[in-house]
Amino acid sequence: MAYRTLVRADSISERGERLTTFEVEFPRIILAEFNTPRVLSRNSASSRAIPVKKQLKRVMADPFIPDEFGRNQSGMNPDWNRPLTELEIAQASRYWLEGRDAAVETAVKMLIGERALGGIAKDLTGRSWARTPKSSRFDTMVQVIDALPNNLADEFEVHEALGLSVEEILNIHKQYTNRVLEPYMWHTIITTATEWDNLFALRTNKNAQREFMLAAISMREAMEESVPLAMVSDGSDWHLPFFNKFSGEDTEIWRTSIEKSKLISVGRCARVSYLTHDGKRDPEKDIELGTSLRIDGHMSPFEHIARPMTDEEYAQSQFSGNFRGWVQARKEIPNEDNFAKVLELAR
Repeated sequence: MAYRTLVRADSISERGERLTTFEVEFPRIILAEFNTPRVLSRNSASSRAIPVKKQLKRVMADPFIPDEFGRNQSGMNPDWNRPLTELEIAQASRYWLEGRDAAVETAVKMLIGERALGGIAKDLTGRSWARTPKSSRFDTMVQVIDALPNNLADEFEVHEALGLSVEEILNIHKQYTNRVLEPYMWHTIITTATEWDNLFALRTNKNAQREFMLAAISMREAMEESVPLAMVSDGSDWHLPFFNKFSGEDTEIWRTSIEKSKLISVGRCARVSYLTHDGKRDPEKDIELGTSLRIDGHMSPFEHIARPMTDEEYAQSQFSGNFRGWVQARKEIPNEDNFAKVLELAR
């Protein structure tokens, strides 16, 4: 994987206010910084949701490795005036990957335990993990991960697949095992906003962390190449990421039900938490997910769906949530800002 930006919806109102939704891939290490700007609506791949085996395979096959290492100095930026030699960069990259390997080993041990890891390695290669030479450990670990069941949450399946006893399996939940892998992950996020100038100015600057700078440049270039879709301001037109009003099954759904169209877009935006928003579409499943999110008070995916403000709405306030000139679908849901009120009314 690499830095990548896709424009998933791009719309412009009659007043010229542009609303853009990106799907962005960048190193997981900058997620905290990306979450700082308050003008952005975001949904993000979740370490609590993505299966551990999926993350382990991704980190082994395609880890994030910094493309530049800078020499240490005081302050927030490396000393680029004293660049590392090619040999030093190669050493830093090797140490980084040694950290990845240690994190993967830790995650696997948290799943099946040290004794089980040794036994599986021996079954696969004829050598226990402890006796596996350093030069062979990467290939051995790849084989061990491949041997793990896809559904590690089903302990019976783990017992059956690996022939392990209950005592041999720790099976720590993915919200902990995935965390140790995070520095080496690529990360996927869906983000929507009307206000991009400040972020691009700050994060494409030479003083920004390099990883954020590369992501921001990718986003800015994608936005410059995209042509926004014009939308009317009578309340009938909607910005719908991952939903195509003009193609395939989505077209018929749009013609028959705007509300279903909105829920489908909500569901597809939310699927980034599981990294399942690409691939085969199932509108009914998307509607089901969007509906359950609304019932359970998980409102952030509803922020990406919006319509241009009418003249009357714009006269009252230029902003709806963090969008200028656009009304978020979230803001049309009663008590969207306080789920406690929803629970109280349901009693």
